[in-house]
Amino acid sequence: MYPTTDATVPATAWPALLSLLQEGLTRPAFSPNELESLRSEVAASLVADIDEDDWLAELGLRRTLFGPDHPLGRDPRGTPGSIANVDRADVLRYHHRHFSSKGTQVVIGGGFDTLALRDIQGLLDALPAPQGGSRTSTSLAPPGAESTARGPSVFFIHKPGLSQATVALGHRTGALPPEKHATYQTMNDAFAGWNSGALLNHEIRESRGWTYYVGGELNLESPDRWWSAEMAPNQEVAIAACSLALALHREVADGRLADARIERCREARRRSAPFLADTIGKRVDQALQKATTGWDSQAVSAALSTRTLDEVRELATEFYRPQNLHLTIVGDADSLLEQARTLGDVTLSTPEALLGFPEPKS
Repeated sequence: MYPTTDATVPATAWPALLSLLQEGLTRPAFSPNELESLRSEVAASLVADIDEDDWLAELGLRRTLFGPDHPLGRDPRGTPGSIANVDRADVLRYHHRHFSSKGTQVVIGGGFDTLALRDIQGLLDALPAPQGGSRTSTSLAPPGAESTARGPSVFFIHKPGLSQATVALGHRTGALPPEKHATYQTMNDAFAGWNSGALLNHEIRESRGWTYYVGGELNLESPDRWWSAEMAPNQEVAIAACSLALALHREVADGRLADARIERCREARRRSAPFLADTIGKRVDQALQKATTGWDSQAVSAALSTRTLDEVRELATEFYRPQNLHLTIVGDADSLLEQARTLGDVTLSTPEALLGFPEPKS
């Protein structure tokens, strides 16, 4: 995980943007009045997210995969209690710790001249040296954490009266070596990509009409990486959709990802590659992703055709193991909880408990 700052302005407004960046990165005021306003805004967003089922499902899955003490298992905004206790000194310490000269990546694109590069170098030179020790991009998980939580398991977030469930499913992956990135991309496109040819999409959405959407991808924001997929089935078929997703994991783990499906999805990815970098904004995003995560989208696209069907299938067999899978369901437990127990061990929660709101007094 890493903090980012981005902006889009006309090239003629570069001096004004540079001035704002210099102020924000090197001498922020952090006015107490503005801090109080921001604190109220963040607290209000937590209240609003009680009704954001997509976010509840994602956070519930990450809580299951990483645990409540890992940064990825917590809401990055904090809880109502922790937000109320943040003061200006806390914000300053965070700024000094993370907005430093060590590891900072800057990507700029558009109609700039070479003087802009000089401006960027000046901005980097003005950043303070890191405080609190050296920061490196390493796993935050304890040794063996990948194998401590065996699945399938279900984290069920109870919301009475829902007609549509929201499901997130996924597993920890560990690091993928760069030489396997193109194999992974092809494998995921064939199994869980956001396209009609992907196995999950074809079986759950296209063939049965059980969900409005379904798709998955590798999450790259942290060295502690994970794969996740999302779907939004009707309550009446939610458990059937989850059961089918588990069955499809077993099918792929048994080496039955079809050649024709792999080839079809690989060709779709190859044809779409030019559109992934056809604007300055997309190329900037890709350059930042490469610098911060090591994932090089252009190199992956160029290497797609070099991966054999057996390589793709072999990686899928290792990657999509049902015993590593965990599910989060946001739905009405009164009608779904007993069915959910057929999927695996169930932990019951509520949106308020997941987001850290105090338990109501009885």
